[in-house]
Parts: sequence; structure tokens; C-alpha cells
Amino acid sequence: MKNKIAIFIVGLLAGIAIVVVFDVGIQKILQPVRDLYSSIRKINSTQDKISQRLDSIQGKLKDDKKTAPLASKGFFKTPVIAPVAAIKADSIAAKKKEADDSLGNNIDSSVVFEGRDSNIVVMTNQLVSVKSLPLNTVDSVSKTDKVNRKSDSVIAAMSDVEEERDPHFYRIEFWQSPLNFKGYKMSKGKIILYGLNSNSALRLVKWDDEYYLMSNQIVYKVEYTDDYKPFEKVMDKTVLKKITL
Repeated sequence: MKNKIAIFIVGLLAGIAIVVVFDVGIQKILQPVRDLYSSIRKINSTQDKISQRLDSIQGKLKDDKKTAPLASKGFFKTPVIAPVAAIKADSIAAKKKEADDSLGNNIDSSVVFEGRDSNIVVMTNQLVSVKSLPLNTVDSVSKTDKVNRKSDSVIAAMSDVEEERDPHFYRIEFWQSPLNFKGYKMSKGKIILYGLNSNSALRLVKWDDEYYLMSNQIVYKVEYTDDYKPFEKVMDKTVLKKITL
């Protein structure tokens, strides 16, 4: 009887030891699982926050795109920059267009780029140099037309109407564009040039009520315009012969 009790007690203690060892082993096995689960929850929480911030940024970008003004006239309407930067550039160009109702501004436009660090870099047109250029008038009027024009001048003088005449000299401004635009803008007494070398020899000629600008033996036809226009190269041999005399 005593042997049976001893065996029972030994067996009970062995069972308890096995349970304790098994429980400790289970705890050690489950601890990494718990740590992994906790890490996954933290990652999911971080992803949720990032998603919320991205949704907020996308919403702001959509609102800015809806309210962005139309591209300004001329060569600036071609998109050449990143989407976010383009929205900002169009906004600045639109505000500048409202203020740019004369040809005397020192900065005509600006281009905005956004770098990796979100710092905004503004690239503006640069004024290179300024010179004065005389207007040469080539006679293309017949004797009859001269008499008629003289009569018109006398009539205008008698009517106290001042006859509009061309300036003898034009202010020539050489500008450099960040977009490498080549063209001009012209008003009475002033021409803004883009893409021409400021050191090149220029000649401004008026013939048959048309204006021509000669640079390095190349003749361009120019006209009064409030908008930027690309250079129009003259190919007519008759005009070239008359202008280059």
C-alpha cells in the first residue's frame, strides 16, 4: 500500500513538473509571437497616419489644380515643369500678367521649380543689356504719293491734328529667358529682344510701312505687339535686297 502511495506521489510530482516545464516552454514560444504582433500593429498605425497625410496632400493639390488660372499668352503656355511646380508657375504668371500691361517692367515672367527638399527656386527673365538704335527709313514712295502725303500733312496742320511720326531712335533691350525663348515684343520707341546676342550688330529699317530688324545678315520682320512673338525670318529676295542696301 505504501508503495502505491509513493508511486502516486512521484507520478503527481512528475506530472506537475511536466506541466510547469510545458507552460514555461509555451510562454517562451509565444513571447516572440506577441512581440511580432505588437510590431505589426505599430506598423499598421504608422501606415494609417501616412495614408491620412497623403490623402490630405492629394486633396490640397486637387483644390489648387481646380483653382489654377489658365496659362498666360505667348510662349509660357507650354507646360515644361513638374505638375506641382506648374500649378504654382501658372498662378504666378497669371498674377504677373495682370500687372504687366506695359513694356517697361524689369521682370516679365518667372518659372518655379520645386526640388527634392521642397525648396522653391524661382527662375526669372534676365535683362542683359540696353542700347539705342536709330530707325532707318528706306524711301519707297513715288513722287505722286509724296505730293499727296505733303497735302495730307498741310491739312492735318490746318486742322490742329498732330501727325503721328515714328521715333528717330528705339530703345533696344536684350533679355535672356530661362525657357530659351527666341522672339520679341515691340511698342513705339521700344523693342524687347529674346535670344539675340547683345554684341551683334543690329539695323532697324522701315520700308513700305513695314519694320525690319537685321542681325548678322539675317533679316526679321517685326511689328507692334503687346504679346511675345517668335522671330519671322524674311526670305523674300526683293525685300532682302532693299533692306540690305
